[in-house]
Amino acid sequence: MVNQQLVEWIKNQKSQGYSPRQIYNTLVQQGYNPQEVSQALNFARNYRQKASASPILESQNWIIFVLLCILSLGIYFPIWYNAIRKKSLEINSENRISKGLVVLLFITSILEVFFLLVLIIIPKLNLLDSLLILSILVLIISNILMGLFGTIGGILILILAFQTRKIISTVYSINKPSGLATFFFNILYLQIKINNLNKNTQTQSIKSNQSNLKILFVFLILFSFLTVFAVLPMNTDVNEIISKGDSQIGNQTSYRVMILFDIPSEFLDGETGIIAGGEVLSGTLHKGMKTIINDKESKINFIEINYEYVESVNQGDRPAIGLTNLASKDELKTGTILYFTD
Repeated sequence: MVNQQLVEWIKNQKSQGYSPRQIYNTLVQQGYNPQEVSQALNFARNYRQKASASPILESQNWIIFVLLCILSLGIYFPIWYNAIRKKSLEINSENRISKGLVVLLFITSILEVFFLLVLIIIPKLNLLDSLLILSILVLIISNILMGLFGTIGGILILILAFQTRKIISTVYSINKPSGLATFFFNILYLQIKINNLNKNTQTQSIKSNQSNLKILFVFLILFSFLTVFAVLPMNTDVNEIISKGDSQIGNQTSYRVMILFDIPSEFLDGETGIIAGGEVLSGTLHKGMKTIINDKESKINFIEINYEYVESVNQGDRPAIGLTNLASKDELKTGTILYFTD
């Protein structure tokens, strides 16, 4: 029976660069039986060949790999670690990746992306006044939870990365990969390390790249839908509004109402009116500009932004404006587009 302690010592010496002949001579000089030493050397060599023929994770095209990490918004991380976990089970590695940690990382990654979508979607909805406070609370809670799950996910990723580092060291019979690089670059560094080790042992895999291409295709579709929903609707909406305003009153300022308040008449120098909070979609908005609301002319009495009264605001700003000649906020609705002229 092969002396396992002797095999482990031989593997360690090989990892430090000693040749089989040097190891053999050293052990024989120390009194070991030459036949026992030869058996241990053969066993260590066969173990290394077996490990080299069955890498932890097949070599991956680094461009596809990086795209997967980015486009999946982090969801590919648990997928990659799960592949490492399964491979370590196949080769009976003495070091393992925790299945529970991988599942937990997958859940936190999904939840983090979910709350990110909430933060993107909610501000684009023209909610009724009664739902504005609720939507603000949802945004605050979503922001907190996204940060919380992001922190938990980051901790899990580090734990799994260092577990993978041990597996690479054991299976390939090498010193542990750099801890500093593992900490900062995580699976990007570990995959590059695996690629290099597989290249050194002339182990290649087409199957892994084909599988990743399928995963990349799925994430590209999902990312495209997300981009279309998050960006294009807003731009299209603004362009349609500006186009509509141009055809009605020329290239003038457009303003989208987002929230309304009734105000006492003294805020408008004795005139009745309301405060409208909103966003300037085009042009420059300044005091004295006029618009038509319910067949009545209304003008801007004041403009307030960031708790300061100003004379004018530009496209992209979100000021509150005082509108005269309106009895109550019921005369306007959230989402209404107002077009102003001098």
